[in-house]
Amino acid sequence: MKKFFLTTLFVLLATQALWAAEDLVLSWDKSPEATQYQVFYRQPGSASTWLPLSSKIPATTFILPTMPNPNLDYELSVVASNDCGNTSDFSDPIIYNQCKNEVVEAVKNLKISVQVTIEAR
Repeated sequence: MKKFFLTTLFVLLATQALWAAEDLVLSWDKSPEATQYQVFYRQPGSASTWLPLSSKIPATTFILPTMPNPNLDYELSVVASNDCGNTSDFSDPIIYNQCKNEVVEAVKNLKISVQVTIEAR
């Protein structure tokens, strides 16, 4: 079986020109003989089986969905394959936590003011 080389994954914040603002996108380098990829996840440090997070996709990017429990850490990995059914090993995993990776915009124009209440007698 022919093996494919899949480089290190990285997460980036997508720009509005390509995806909706604030989507987190998993991306990777193209494997030379690959025609499709599949994203998998599992909880880190466990010997549990990798679970599919995507169907087989031709692109080298994947918009991350809401995870089963957004507060937990997950390992993400990608497997490359070709039309003959040959597959690569799992890529080196990365850790993803949806809540830790969310971007919350800072409050703007914070100020203190004095409010005076005048009561009629």
